[in-house]
Amino acid sequence: VAALAVPASIERVALALRARAEGSALRQIAAGLELELAQAQHENRLLIETGRALSQQRDMASLLEIILRQARDVTGADAGSVYIVEGDDDATERTLRFMVSQNDSRRIDSKGFTMAVSGSSIVGTCVLSSDVINIPDLYQLDPRGTGNNPWGFVHDRSFDDKYRYQTRSMLTVPMISARHQVIGVIQLINKRARGTIMLETPDDFAERVVPFDDASIAYATSLASQPTNVRPSLAA
Repeated sequence: VAALAVPASIERVALALRARAEGSALRQIAAGLELELAQAQHENRLLIETGRALSQQRDMASLLEIILRQARDVTGADAGSVYIVEGDDDATERTLRFMVSQNDSRRIDSKGFTMAVSGSSIVGTCVLSSDVINIPDLYQLDPRGTGNNPWGFVHDRSFDDKYRYQTRSMLTVPMISARHQVIGVIQLINKRARGTIMLETPDDFAERVVPFDDASIAYATSLASQPTNVRPSLAA
């Protein structure tokens, strides 16, 4: 904005200041849109690269590691796990096998285990319902069956206490085969606010963890379909 000649009326000064403010606001909006566009392009490139990598991968454990890593990258999740459903179609006979775990903020001693497919767990409920389960904050769950907790979950904090961690936001996505059966689950934990690299202190978990948004759900759902697209035997 050109400098005003002196003397200048109050009206001219006000108009000049308003024009400058409006120009600054427009520049900020444009910069924000450019940043969002760049982020979307980056995420789309990750999806394409993931598909290529998976098509060349023969080892199932490595494949799931790639899926989880990319799901965390595009959603900003600090941690996550993958479970595979084992057993026949009878719900009473099926089990969930813990396959892969990743965490950027804590070094976790992960060991494989199995658990029953049951509505008492979040991953079990995901398998039984075939639904995406998005919990904004496990530390703020309402009592069973009320408010934001229609599933009746109770958050077991034994893991958090052991590792001085806080499992706050959680996105649980079913892996569904071409036969419309849930064959696994991707569970993402603690979506980090933009600019956050690690979660270390209690304040970090309270202030730097945000809920998973619609874009996160869309990307995670797309990635959850990748194993059956590139390895149909997983769904057999």
